[in-house]
Amino acid sequence: MVKLAQNPTNISQGVWKRYLRIDEVAQYLGISRRTVYRLIEEGALAAVKIRGCSRVHWEDLHRFEEELNGAKKSL
Repeated sequence: MVKLAQNPTNISQGVWKRYLRIDEVAQYLGISRRTVYRLIEEGALAAVKIRGCSRVHWEDLHRFEEELNGAKKSL
C-alpha cells in the first residue's frame, strides 16, 4: 500500500510520496485505472503531467476523498 505524506516536509528516503501514479491512486481507492482517468477527465480529481506522465498530488486525493465522504454523509 502507498504511504501518503501527512506533512510534505516529513518526506525522507522515498517513504512518503507527494505525487502518486494513476495505478497507485486506483489501488488506494479500490477502483480501476480507467475509472481514475475518467474522474480526471470529468474534473472530479485533479492531476498534473510530469514529463508526460499523469500524477495526482496527495492533497488532491485527500480532497477528493473528503468530498466523497461529505456526499456519503448527506445521503
